Amino acid sequence: MINKHSSDSENKEASMSRKTKIYFLVLAVGIGLIAGSLYYKNDKGPNPTADNSDSPAEVGVDDKKGEASQNYLEGTLNNSDNLSLGNFKLISSLGEVYLKTTRDFSKLIGLQVIVLINGTMEKFELIDIQSKVAGDSYILPQ
Repeated sequence: MINKHSSDSENKEASMSRKTKIYFLVLAVGIGLIAGSLYYKNDKGPNPTADNSDSPAEVGVDDKKGEASQNYLEGTLNNSDNLSLGNFKLISSLGEVYLKTTRDFSKLIGLQVIVLINGTMEKFELIDIQSKVAGDSYILPQ
């Protein structure tokens, strides 16, 4: 009987040892996955200057008077005088900014507009061009 009791005790210890090993293995794999995910997330962070196939836009800056990291540009939208730089030209306090896009903003030519961007003045993604609102109404061309 003593032998039987001691063999049960040994099996219990071996079983606990195996369960503990499996627990630590699962824990180590989980920690490794979390660490790998954090490393990958930091390495492949969001790139605001990446090309987006949904809204292609290219930028050419003719005159750089300042590089402000804002989310919009203000100015007057005109047709471009140099189609190799872009099909629209924004004349703003920062200078002339050429915009190349496949979207049709021709109804905004000659208007004061706000150009919503994502990125820097060097290279950015064009989000939208909207006419500038004055009070509760839109500014109309004169």
